[in-house]
Amino acid sequence: MNSNSTKIKLMMQDPLRKPLIQIGYELFIETLRLKRLPKEYLSRFVYRKGYPSLKHYVSDIFVGKIQLSQRLH
Repeated sequence: MNSNSTKIKLMMQDPLRKPLIQIGYELFIETLRLKRLPKEYLSRFVYRKGYPSLKHYVSDIFVGKIQLSQRLH
């Protein structure tokens, strides 16, 4: 829990972050699209100006499925 609050605090202090309204809107849209809260939003720096949306990234859940796939091993 402490690491999440630290990440949020760093995001709030980042001079290159998008406006809070835009961050909230993007999180809302991605939550509806993924049907879960996208934890990748902070770890992929999507909250920063000029960074692409989460649609351009592979989710952590999908990466885990690929790594554990029996077809690949």
